[in-house]
Amino acid sequence: MLANSENHAGLDIPHMKEHMEQEEQSVIEFLDYMYENFDAFTLLITKAAGSTHENFQEEICDIYTKNCKETFDWMYKQKIASKKLSPMTIHFMASTVINAYCDIILHNMTKKAAAAYIKDIMEFTRYGSMHLMGIKAN
Repeated sequence: MLANSENHAGLDIPHMKEHMEQEEQSVIEFLDYMYENFDAFTLLITKAAGSTHENFQEEICDIYTKNCKETFDWMYKQKIASKKLSPMTIHFMASTVINAYCDIILHNMTKKAAAAYIKDIMEFTRYGSMHLMGIKAN
């Protein structure tokens, strides 16, 4: 839900660095949450077939895609971004992030390795999306 436009309402180019630092803190907090509930996430991702949570990964990806699209559209309307992204491109970026978190569980990564991995994924998707939207990276 942190990807929705409400959490980006104060975003502007002069405050981009502060915003990125807040996002990085949110990622750390989510990793902490994941590792505190590692068994539950393992069940959701690997053992949910036949249950009401069978499509957990896809449902989370759909929510994240919707929130990213809403935020990217808002950024375009606010003239933070000069180009609009296609729905499929947004879905690709969102699913990359969600799949990365799931890979942490599937590969039983240590928390330290997961933190480094997610940092790389977030940097990849952040700067890739900024480039595609016509936002200059500092």
